[in-house]
Amino acid sequence: MSQQPSILVVDDEMGILDVLRILLKGEGFEVTTAQGGKAGLEALKGSPPDIVLTDIKMPGVSGTEILAAVREQDPETPVILMTAQASLQSAIQAVNQGAFYYIQKPFSNDDLVAICRRAAEQRLLKAELSCVCSRQMPEHNGRPAEITQCLKDLKSRFARFNRLLRVLKKFIS
Repeated sequence: MSQQPSILVVDDEMGILDVLRILLKGEGFEVTTAQGGKAGLEALKGSPPDIVLTDIKMPGVSGTEILAAVREQDPETPVILMTAQASLQSAIQAVNQGAFYYIQKPFSNDDLVAICRRAAEQRLLKAELSCVCSRQMPEHNGRPAEITQCLKDLKSRFARFNRLLRVLKKFIS
């Protein structure tokens, strides 16, 4: 990840794209926008972003389809889903599919920036952890691959649990 975290913003409304581009660029993000899900999928084929921020309900290609494409390309990329029609069921479904966060429109600029910063921080920490894990591990009873896989599984489950907990806290408060 570069000094400025890159973020791909996908929405079918040009006005929202313009506002988010100005806001996030002013907060130190390198922003790329894509109008609609199809354009979002095309943008993913280029230089992969550090973070993806996408609307859920868009004609043609939905935000959940963007999420699936990002997860396939790089499972470590945080995806933040935005929606005007939030429900507890859709929030849980999004988190189970691997969304980093699920935010309901309208939202405050401060909240969105804080979420994007957390996503950038998590992305950086995961990259550092991956670098450390990729170093030569000493033999542990002849099973370093099993131990590494176990640690990855635990890390994945813990991340999924934390995402679900954040969503549940949002709906409870």
